[in-house]
Amino acid sequence: MFGNIQPLDGTRVQPTKVVVDLLKRITADKKRISQISVAKKAYVSRETVRDILGGDTTQFGTLKGVCKAADDLFEQAFGYRLIRTLYEEQHYTLIIGNSKGDVDSNHESAGKDEADRFIKVMKRIKADTLMTLSPPISYKPEYKYQPIRFEEYVAYFSPLVNQVLPEAELQWIENPLPYECKNLSEEHQRVIIDKVINNPHRTSRVFNGDKVRMASDITPESIEKNEAILVQKANYYQNIATNGFISWELQRKSSSSSVVKGIDLLRDEDTDALYSLSGSPCSNQIGASCMGITSDNRMINLYQTEGNLESQGLIAPSGSGSADYCDLEETNGDFRKFVIKVAERELLEECGLLGDPKVKVKTILIGFARLMNRAGKPEFFGVSFMNIPFSEINVAKDEIDYVADHRGREIRQDISALKLDIEHMLAKLAESMSFPLYLNLKFLHDFLSTSPDLFLKIKNDFIAECNKTD
Repeated sequence: MFGNIQPLDGTRVQPTKVVVDLLKRITADKKRISQISVAKKAYVSRETVRDILGGDTTQFGTLKGVCKAADDLFEQAFGYRLIRTLYEEQHYTLIIGNSKGDVDSNHESAGKDEADRFIKVMKRIKADTLMTLSPPISYKPEYKYQPIRFEEYVAYFSPLVNQVLPEAELQWIENPLPYECKNLSEEHQRVIIDKVINNPHRTSRVFNGDKVRMASDITPESIEKNEAILVQKANYYQNIATNGFISWELQRKSSSSSVVKGIDLLRDEDTDALYSLSGSPCSNQIGASCMGITSDNRMINLYQTEGNLESQGLIAPSGSGSADYCDLEETNGDFRKFVIKVAERELLEECGLLGDPKVKVKTILIGFARLMNRAGKPEFFGVSFMNIPFSEINVAKDEIDYVADHRGREIRQDISALKLDIEHMLAKLAESMSFPLYLNLKFLHDFLSTSPDLFLKIKNDFIAECNKTD
């Protein structure tokens, strides 16, 4: 896919040449450009575009307008879409791929007639309703799974799981069969996905990709018995059609009757209890977030742009994202290693440090929760020590449409003082923080209360290790 491209006329072209030639064509078609809605995500660096256009991009409105126009025009000419980026030779280039190729092969678009038979109606579930749902019937009372609320967001967590998580030996095994949602017909999934990715009001592009589904539960008992966590291959579009659909209903346009209710993907109608992860019909892709602490004792807060699909414009953890299927590689069945790999990759990407050989990170898993507003999606939380000062944190070029800024909040090294710093952060940022940031800080505060010696030991061992190699 990332080699030479085969257009419909059989001519082989280099991706970089295609981009340059295509952007030159766009400059001669200003009228068409003015009629195209601006896309939120840009896939070529501003410097590259300015060079190609002689330094002037004002005629397009924004760089994002250039990329959206390029996308549309190239599909007309060659039958392909511009669907991926590739980091190559210190610059970003648009990579052309077949719209039926690797990235989108898991989704067959709904036909217009099929999509037009349905409407997608907002049915936002109030936090009060989520707070009243019972835990999964398979969760024993002694697990102490309980709801936690922040504004209109709710998660379920077990303080007992979080207490043993930092040192728990966790393994994963894979279900060889890819995930399929048996509670939704293929037609309904196609319609839901199409109504999300083709929404004219959406300000960011949505790309498919292979993800990792968590298909079994983590409890104090499963940890004690060293039970492996079952994982399964899924994809991002399945996440849209299941976990991302909880606040919606799909209705027939002709009668306004409900066909699919999002809340039915969260709870078992027979028991009115939450689905366990082993019984859930949702894709439940694994997410990981972490709070980064720099060598000069700054805790990194990430300020997100409106281009994010989740927590738009809010303050987020230092790094957060979902697990790609390829993240399972080279983890040898070690679930802790796998989750930490995801968290650290997201941290380094969003701090502009990915690929920097001098950067070292040490992460402790400190929390696990299921996000009820996302149909019980599993999310892990960590704290990550870094061997660099905050001054080296920056916004990478490919994150510029998602990361607005970083703030390094000074924290104290004494445990009691650090807990007060976190309490102050929770209070000061309450009106602008995302739910994952709230949970990450809350779980870090809990960890400092229950395991202060472990926190200091891992931190000091990391510092000593870095000093040896330096």
